[in-house]
This record gives sequence, structure tokens and C-alpha cells, in this order.
Amino acid sequence: MAFGIADGRLTSLINGSAYEDHMDALKPERLRRGDTIGIISPASDLTPKHVVGLRNNARFLESKGYRVRFGKNYRKRYGHKAGTIEQRLDDFNTMFEDDEIRAVVAARGGYNSNDLLEHIDYGMVRKNPKIFCGFSDITFMHCAINKKTDLVTFYGPNGAIRMGSDIIGEYTYRNFETVVGGYRAPLGLTPSRKFTFNYSAAEPTNRGLMNTSWKVLKEGRASGRLVGGHIFTILNLAETEYFPDFSNKILFWEDTEAVSPMTDRFLRQLEMIGVFDKIKGMLVGRVNLNEYRIDRHDYGLDKIILDVTKGYDFPIVMGMDFGHTAPMLTIPYGINARMDVRRGAPDIRLLENAVK
Repeated sequence: MAFGIADGRLTSLINGSAYEDHMDALKPERLRRGDTIGIISPASDLTPKHVVGLRNNARFLESKGYRVRFGKNYRKRYGHKAGTIEQRLDDFNTMFEDDEIRAVVAARGGYNSNDLLEHIDYGMVRKNPKIFCGFSDITFMHCAINKKTDLVTFYGPNGAIRMGSDIIGEYTYRNFETVVGGYRAPLGLTPSRKFTFNYSAAEPTNRGLMNTSWKVLKEGRASGRLVGGHIFTILNLAETEYFPDFSNKILFWEDTEAVSPMTDRFLRQLEMIGVFDKIKGMLVGRVNLNEYRIDRHDYGLDKIILDVTKGYDFPIVMGMDFGHTAPMLTIPYGINARMDVRRGAPDIRLLENAVK
């Protein structure tokens, strides 16, 4: 039996025997209630709104039995960054080396966590495998850590993203806790019942709720390790040692702070450098229309994706609950997943545990 998450509740999926793991991925210890979660700021500096959101989430997580510790430099500022490289790196190293810390979560994304990549001691990370979670600009760190150490990381909520007991926060929290807390594989991923573009934990809850729909663009079946994140951030790593190996992978991606012609450009670049020749499937996160513009509504993102992937037969699902939206899934970066995509609801499952 595996667990999927729907409408903020755990749902059982009878699915036969669990997937037998033959991967050599490095997996962190699972998170248990009573464990300590460390919060760091590896990218942009925190606004007052981010600080309020962090405090709200810290109180919520503590009410659930977790402990929360903030890095000593998490509120530092160096221009548009959350402190100097040395300050941000110090918090990262301290959290990974501290035996009491079981999970390290980015306070926010923004820009410039790529400053840290050439300075991270990847040998130290491999010796101290921890849950590492965040999204958006934190894509830089997911790609680098996984490429250099094989550590499974988690593309999921930053510390300032809403968690809680309401319809939106519950789905995000239950997904996070289930994925990093351990589950009996396979785990079925299911849509939230409602969503909003208002994802900050500092904002009023349940504002502007809309119905959820995951849209099948191409049918088919695929399996492979999950690799991805914010699309433009991934492309910023092209021709570097941190760029992912996309061979036989399922690519998941999302975009924000852009317009649809820019996403068209990004996808075309992925196609030109051979990524689409290598991947087995594609999962696309919902775009946040408060931060993203569809340039022509008669030529939406679905048509852009279909045009750019013409001639490729891998399955594609779009509008999923990850990225700059609320609620959001926590997607393990580097573990095997399966897509079984028909005209009905897509069946997407994590085939192995992400933690040990």
C-alpha cells in the first residue's frame, strides 16, 4: 500500500508490492517529529513579509512537534543578497555538520544561490546527508548537490511558503511531511482540490481559490529519475559542471517572472542542446499569473510546449501543483518515478522511498 495526497488528506492507493530500489542514490535520514529543521538564506535577502511568513511557519511546525532553528546569518544583507558568500556558506556548512539538524530548508529563493556552488564542500555534504528543501533559485543548489554527491534533495516549500491547517496549507504540509518523513513506495501524486497564486505564509489564507486541473498534453508511459526545477535557472548551468545529466530522466520544470515567449525560448534551447532527445517524460508546474504573463491567449503555454516538443513521443502533464503556486507538492530530486498518462487522470507515482 502506498500513500498519495489529495485535498490535504492522505489517501491509500492499493498498488501491489513496493518498488525494489536498485539505485545508488544517497538518501538522507527521514524526518521525525521532535527533529530539528534548520532555516538558512542562501539566495536573496529577506523582506519583512518573508520574516513574518517564516515566523508563522516556525510556530506551525513547532505545534506539530518539530523544532526550528534559524542560521545565525539568515537575516543578513549584502546588497540584494542574503549576506556575503562567506556568511551564506557558513550557515549552510553549520547546518549540514550539526548532528542535531535533520533537515535544511531555504528561507526563500530569489537570486544568486549560484554564488555558493564552487565553494560548497561536497565531500562534507556526502558525509553528512541531510534533507535539503527549497524551490525557485534553489534549483541551482539542487542541481549541484545531486550532480556532485548523488544526494536526493527536495524541490518543495521554502521556509516562508504557507503551511497550516487550512485547505491550502494542509496539502503543502502533508506532502512535505509524507515525502521527507518516509512512505511505503510507491507514492501516488494527486492534485489539490483548490489552489491560489497567493503562496506567501504572511498573507491571508484561502484568498482567491480556484479549482485544480492537471492537463494531459501527450499520452504515454515513462519511468526515470526526477530531475528539474525552475527552467531558466537550469539553463543558467548549461556548459558548467553542475548541469544535470538528463539521460533517461523525467524532467519536471516550472517558470515564473517571465512571459510565455521567454518560456518558448527556454524550451527551444533545451531542445537545441539535446535534452529532449534524452528525457523519458515531462512534468510542468502551474504558472503563477500574478507573476507570469501569457502573451497571447490564443497561443498559450500548452501550444508552446506542444510545438517545441513536436516529433518527441514522451508523455507530458502540465498545470501541476509545484513551483510558484499554493499549495505545492514536494518533489524528490533524483529518485525513480513513473508516468502512466492516458486521457483520464494521469497516474504519476514515486517508485521508491526518498529517505531511509
